[in-house]
Amino acid sequence: WEWDPKESEGCHLGKQIITGISEAKYRWSEYYKKDVIIALNSAGWCGVIDYETKATLWETELKNSPHSIEMMPNGDIVIVGSGTGAVSGSIVYYPLSQTNGSTEQSSLVKLPGGHGVSWDPQNNVLWAVYDPGLVAFEVENYGTANATLKKLNGMSVDFEDDYNGHDFMPVDGQPGKYWVSAAGEVWQFDANEITLDRDFEHSAVISNSNVKGIAHFADGTIVMTVAGK
Repeated sequence: WEWDPKESEGCHLGKQIITGISEAKYRWSEYYKKDVIIALNSAGWCGVIDYETKATLWETELKNSPHSIEMMPNGDIVIVGSGTGAVSGSIVYYPLSQTNGSTEQSSLVKLPGGHGVSWDPQNNVLWAVYDPGLVAFEVENYGTANATLKKLNGMSVDFEDDYNGHDFMPVDGQPGKYWVSAAGEVWQFDANEITLDRDFEHSAVISNSNVKGIAHFADGTIVMTVAGK
């Protein structure tokens, strides 16, 4: 599967600001009632793409250097950005399922160095990765146009001696466990115990510095994107 930002297929912002894709995830959209790809670019483009037709269903421009995108169970969109220049890093909520697909934001919370975000169906929270570690957010007024992100007290954990948290993806077949990459190594996060572990199975092989993306196939294969020097 591949995709190009074509204006004829609804991607009106793409040619202006897409210089590469920072993240893409495959999801079922309850709002659009179809399989989609949610994707973004750190230059500012964020969108929802019809997986079958490759048409752009929704797009917006965000100035906080977007790095990660997630789709809520009802089809709403959450985006995390690291910040750039005078614009702070933040986590932003778009209640598009309640606003007829508009690009109106209903909530924005500062998040220094925000890089990853994932919905946790076990705990009904959003986990976000930022510079020092991870933090959980709940969505108040969920299912309304006034959905609001609220940082949860006691549901955060910092890296011991690492920094610059980056990617955050589920460990296949282990509900509540997630891969977390940071500047120096790859970690496993237990969302039920709220702990970070650097000594997981095969960590000596998997853990590397500068891992920008990590994912887990059902057969046990690990795939990573690693920034070279």
